[in-house]
Amino acid sequence: MSIVTTACVGRPQDKGMLYWFQMLCQWLESKSDAELYSLAELHTKMVEFSSGSDVYTPKRLKQKLHEHYEDFIFFADVEGRGTVLCFRNMESYIVQDKWYCEGKEDADEEAERIVIAAAKIIKAEIRDAHYDSKLWIKARNGSHKIYTHS
Repeated sequence: MSIVTTACVGRPQDKGMLYWFQMLCQWLESKSDAELYSLAELHTKMVEFSSGSDVYTPKRLKQKLHEHYEDFIFFADVEGRGTVLCFRNMESYIVQDKWYCEGKEDADEEAERIVIAAAKIIKAEIRDAHYDSKLWIKARNGSHKIYTHS
């Protein structure tokens, strides 16, 4: 009989650094539509939040941002600014994140929440649809007739 053990690979995660990173992400999400930020600017902002405590290096910060935002971000090299963070479909990320954070543990509450969300989407689609006001359908005794304005 052999016993298989798994050991964590790499350094243990520094909770302080992770906290400052999460603060940076919250700040970034609230400011994401305002402007582009270089990796150096984001690193400086994280140092400001930490009041001089240890934070991730710029290289590790870039890796953590990729891990956190996945396909919702990309980095571009901009002359004079260095590596700049760019968002892709950030509104989808925020809505998706908010949806999962607000999830209910009770199955009935969760089902009701899903139905309400679906109803809001359907209502918005109906409201945004374009209709021809010259046509309308009139139902009478089970038959439907299409009328037009002259």
